Amino acid sequence: MSTAALRDLAAVRVGTDLLTSAADLLARIGTVRGEIAAAQAAAAAQVLAAQQVLAQVGLRKTEIEALIAANIPGHEWTGTSLRLRNPDGQLGTPVDLRGPAGPQGAPGPQGVPGIVDYSIRPKILSGAQYTLSVADNGQTVILSHTAAASITLPTNMPTGFNVIVVQGGLGQVLLTPAVGATAFNVDNMLRTRARWASVAAFVYENPTGQAARWLVSGDVVS
Repeated sequence: MSTAALRDLAAVRVGTDLLTSAADLLARIGTVRGEIAAAQAAAAAQVLAAQQVLAQVGLRKTEIEALIAANIPGHEWTGTSLRLRNPDGQLGTPVDLRGPAGPQGAPGPQGVPGIVDYSIRPKILSGAQYTLSVADNGQTVILSHTAAASITLPTNMPTGFNVIVVQGGLGQVLLTPAVGATAFNVDNMLRTRARWASVAAFVYENPTGQAARWLVSGDVVS
């Protein structure tokens, strides 16, 4: 067989193979199309079924609402109290439907401790004389007077009462025990030395409640 004949035979075989492959591909495409069409039909059927179910639900909902409206009388709520509407159209007496209180629940967790304010807010006075009171316990009293001033140490202050006295003005401040009270200082000095001098006064005992004994210390002179 000549070379030309062999080439023609090979070309025929290639063409036949191509035709066979093309036929197989077309068959597969047809199969896939059929599967797609079947899936689309199934999906459409499911959508239709869902729509029918929704329609039935809507119908039942309407029927239930109508049933409720036909069997539940008109009413009005006020908090936990209910009033029903009578046949004459008037609302009846309210009835509190709240039940009895239940048992107390378990305690909650401990909260975060707050900030304790230990700050001292001074009492600033401008007069020439002041008598200490129980409210001054633990406080700071500032006397801002241009001339000599005095603070009276009462007889009835309880044991432990303490106060700080500050000379805030030009006038020196004299700490004077009231009649029945006693004031002690290591040098028997009870007067502030100069402006901004501070003095601590402390009741170390009061045997009868009317005989306070004071200890005075700080920036004092005679």
